[in-house]
Amino acid sequence: MNENHVSSSNYAHEVHTSASDREDCVASLLAAAPGIKTLGELIAIDPQELSPAARIDYLAALERQSSWLQAAMQRAIVAVAGISEGKSDGPFTGVDEAEREDVSSALRLSAGTAQMRIDVARTLVNHLPNTCSALATGELSAAHATVIAKETAAAIRDGLSEFAIFSIEQKAIAHAEFHTPSQ
Repeated sequence: MNENHVSSSNYAHEVHTSASDREDCVASLLAAAPGIKTLGELIAIDPQELSPAARIDYLAALERQSSWLQAAMQRAIVAVAGISEGKSDGPFTGVDEAEREDVSSALRLSAGTAQMRIDVARTLVNHLPNTCSALATGELSAAHATVIAKETAAAIRDGLSEFAIFSIEQKAIAHAEFHTPSQ
């Protein structure tokens, strides 16, 4: 009987240690650079086996990975749609019509939503390198990056200087750290 007690006590310690190890792993993955290795390690963890606090860290770590993937998505959208708007082929076709349809089909989006995603991706890739970088490192969410791109697009179209755009971008990134996208 004493032998069984020692065995079950060891098992309980092993389970606690492995749960503690999982939580330490989640904390380190939250601080780790986003990438395929980090994502793979996160996916291998069952969040139901974590404490409530570690589950929040797990969710935040996944959001950083999502941002990293969204940065890659922006580059991919620009690769499909082109770095800048195309020219209309005639009076019955619109600018970017074929490219928009390609993006629409690939992402299973409406044409209007696909065009919005193209516009945001082009603004980010062509004019907002620090926003792209913050997105790729998980410091900024895709929603934040989208708001920054949409809000600066008009200023860019109106010919605001690169320095002014850079200044706006820096302020927006700093603001995003402690605010939701709609704030």
